[in-house]
Amino acid sequence: SLKSLTDLKLQNNLFMDIPTELRYLPALRSIDLSANRIKDISEETIAIVRQSALMSIDLSENGLVRIPPGVKHLKALKELYLNENCIQEIPPEIGELKSLVILSLMENQLTS
Repeated sequence: SLKSLTDLKLQNNLFMDIPTELRYLPALRSIDLSANRIKDISEETIAIVRQSALMSIDLSENGLVRIPPGVKHLKALKELYLNENCIQEIPPEIGELKSLVILSLMENQLTS
């Protein structure tokens, strides 16, 4: 079992959603899912990730069109990388992430 795994690199694959199997990785602190095919993050996925202790998520180069409001529940999150997606606005819920120290949104389509 991978119960001690803290860092997972899954970039440049064909994932269309954040893997629900994260629920079986209680020690996971960092996941890199950049350069996949994740277009949206469901509230169900947020609920699964919320149960983890993730501190860093990289979802760059996925074609994401929005940051879901449920992201506010990821209280342990310190780093969120969303570069090179199709995000047009930053939701106010981002402000509820009191532990967040890095929010990277380079090369999106931000207008507000």
